[in-house]
Parts: sequence; C-alpha cells; structure tokens
Amino acid sequence: MTESAKKPFKVAVYCSSRHGSEKVKDSFRKAAEGLAQAFYGKSWGLVYGGGTKGLMGAVAGTLSNLGGSIDSVRVSALLDTEGASLYGGPENYGNEIMCATMHERKARMEQEADAFVALPGGFGTLDEFVEIICWSQINIHSKPIVIFNIDGFYDPFFALADKFKDAGMMPEGAEDIYRRANTVEEVIRAIENYEAPSEGRLKADWSQKAKVPNPVLGSSASMNNGL
Repeated sequence: MTESAKKPFKVAVYCSSRHGSEKVKDSFRKAAEGLAQAFYGKSWGLVYGGGTKGLMGAVAGTLSNLGGSIDSVRVSALLDTEGASLYGGPENYGNEIMCATMHERKARMEQEADAFVALPGGFGTLDEFVEIICWSQINIHSKPIVIFNIDGFYDPFFALADKFKDAGMMPEGAEDIYRRANTVEEVIRAIENYEAPSEGRLKADWSQKAKVPNPVLGSSASMNNGL
C-alpha cells in the first residue's frame, strides 16, 4: 500500500467559536456533534481552526472523546482568546499545527483537507468557506464543498448567490461548486457523491510558476503564486 493510500480522508470544518443564541444553540450543537459522530463512523479525520469553544469545540470535542483523528490548525495570535471547553478536554484537540497568520492557516487547512463543510458561523466562517469556493472556481482545487444549512441558517446566502447569478455576476454552473445539505446524512452523501462541475470553473493551471514583470530588471521574473 502506498503512503497516499494510507492517508486518512480528512474534512475541514468551518464554523463559529460561539454557541449561538438561546433560540438556536441546542440544535446547532446537536448537529455539530452528530457530524463528528458521522465522521468517526466513516473513519474520517477532522481539520479545523483549533480551540475548544462554540461549534468548533462541539465538533472537535465530540470527535476527540470518540478517539477520532484531528488536525488543529491554529494561529499564535489567537491563542489567548480561546476559552474553556464544555467537553472537559484540554485547551486544544488533536495534532496541533501552529501558523503565524490567518492566510497561512487557511492555506494549510486546504492542503490538509480532502473536503470542506461549513456550519453556522459569522464573518470568519463566511470568509473561509467563500474563499474555498473561490479557490475551486479558479481551479486551485476540485474537492467537495458542502454547506450544512442547519435550520435554514444559510438560506440568505443561497439567496445572495441567486442574486449574483441573476445579475450576471456569476457564471452558469458556479452554484454547483458547493452542495447544500440539511442533515448530517445529507452532508455525508454530498461529500461521497461529489463531482466538481465542468461549467462555472476556470481552467487555470496552477502547476506552473507565474511570470510577473520585474520593475527593476525590466523583464519577467518567475515567482510562486503563493496559494
């Protein structure tokens, strides 16, 4: 068996470090815990942004208690902002990967993961999963992306995407880069059955080094694209 065959399938989960309001926190937490249980049942690993609070803690704490595989990709500047876990665990779960910047963390999570799931969150979650959609659109990757629409949380996002399309700001087929799921079971099926759309994605070749003008030498210089 090759080394690549031994590598466990890993899913990056983007979600909030908050629990949510009284109205939603129980259903959000149960869905997050159920997702972690499903990952464990499939022998899938978790890649997440580290810490133990909120929905992030619900996913990672549940999987940790089950004995699942976790890669915790953290940023040093945010360590002091992370509070105590509700799950009685340590300050962090799993294999810790420390990054210097948010850009580095997002790139490392993309590298480590084989699929991506967005749970409810705020600006940070939106930033992360929209960027991973964009990276698929420009062909940096073609991995499964699933938006877990717990209790209709992401209905406004889907409506906004429809407005992008209606206004001609998004190419046909781009909405198929991600899948929608309302239950844990739908999330798992969406990942397993995912095929990146042929329409709505650029054919960019990121295996080549970019050629950029060098203002000093007056010629092109080769440099990495940095993604």
